[in-house]
Amino acid sequence: MSDISERNYLIVAVLASVVSAFLGYYALALGLLIVLGYFFYTKISTEIIITFSYLILLLLTSDLGEMFRNLANLFVIVLLSAMFLYKKGFVIKEYAQVRESIVYFFFFTLFAIIISTLLSRDPLESSEYLFKYLVFFFIVYVVYNFTTDRKTIRNRVLTLSIPGLVISLGVIFTFIISPNALVLFITQGQVYEGGYFNNVAAAGGLITISLLTTIGMLYYIGFDNRVKIILKIMILFQLTGLILTNSRAAILAFIVGLVFILWHFSRKKLLIFLSAFMILLIIIFVVYPTTLDYLGLYFRVGRIFENARYNLWQIAFEVIRDNPFFGVGPGQFKHYMYKYIPVMLGSWEELDIIYISSQVNVGNAHNLLLFLFSELGIAGVIIVGAMIGIFFRLGFRAMRSSDQEYRIIAIIITGAGLGLFVRSMFESTGFMTYGWITRDLPFWTFVLVLARINDLLPLGNGQNEMT
Repeated sequence: MSDISERNYLIVAVLASVVSAFLGYYALALGLLIVLGYFFYTKISTEIIITFSYLILLLLTSDLGEMFRNLANLFVIVLLSAMFLYKKGFVIKEYAQVRESIVYFFFFTLFAIIISTLLSRDPLESSEYLFKYLVFFFIVYVVYNFTTDRKTIRNRVLTLSIPGLVISLGVIFTFIISPNALVLFITQGQVYEGGYFNNVAAAGGLITISLLTTIGMLYYIGFDNRVKIILKIMILFQLTGLILTNSRAAILAFIVGLVFILWHFSRKKLLIFLSAFMILLIIIFVVYPTTLDYLGLYFRVGRIFENARYNLWQIAFEVIRDNPFFGVGPGQFKHYMYKYIPVMLGSWEELDIIYISSQVNVGNAHNLLLFLFSELGIAGVIIVGAMIGIFFRLGFRAMRSSDQEYRIIAIIITGAGLGLFVRSMFESTGFMTYGWITRDLPFWTFVLVLARINDLLPLGNGQNEMT
């Protein structure tokens, strides 16, 4: 993609996304082949391979069958490994140097996972997550090696805007063809559509990341009006998709991230928009009082105190109380859910817990801190704090850059990351889920981009030190 214009890239990616979303997940292969064919027709490059790999990892490995998912992951790992060895060989000095803070984080987390695995009730099962962790960070490191300049940095952010479009189109399409969804939404405000994702929260999370990055790219100085028109169309579909998922955690993350981004790009416009929005909202509520009831149905206000998360958090507190130092082991939380179940057997609440424990392999606690604390012990708390510290340290450093292009990208990423951390209070995945690629890759792409921006910043403020 190094010599392909952003406009052509977006046009082809959007067309492929439309084909993929309306034909179903298996037809995503067709959409990706269209993109790949176009790339080969123009000129194959490292950037093309990385972009192609991202589309596979974020879109083809989610809710498909186990065999297909493993084959897709294996294909990408082999592809990236071959590219890495072909470009870098076995000459260690050619490999990218990683900032010390990230290296320390990697080995501390690795050590914590190993210790917790050895002490878990099922070391063999926990060791599977250890292996996934190593593979995941190998993928991140390969991408980091080829994120070296302005073009590649911009491509990473731009690539993350595509998955949300594909998912949103799928959500919109399945909503339209559903016989009752539209009627329920219009009459009762009820909607809960995940499209081709079985997990609505996962769909909402990926859409939020893509939506925030797409909105942020509108402020990028290097795009002409044609590119920005394409971005605005993408935003329209992504926002519609997010609304239809009705993932409250994802919507909250979007609002927080959007306010942060707009506050730094156009503070005056943001204040005017918020004021006008509040006035319009008050007028609507006065003229149409039933609107408040409609919004209450949409956001499921009546079920706020009946959320299954409260039971999961209570279970997590019990697990932490009995296993505070080393946790119960990676991926082992689900095996302790019935030991500490806080509801009556046979109740509706138990059915929720049964569903979650049977469908979710990891991240059952639905809170990042409780998730890692319960499975890795005290080390899990340190890991969460380290992620927050590393991310925002890199982000705020880059935001202070005198380089306008880097500053814009840093604002986009930091805002989106802030939204994700807010979402992490209600969802465990998306940061350190032992290498769950579909969930964790966007965040660590943000980290590697911020790290590279800090490496490229000029001397003077200590911003390019490898710390």
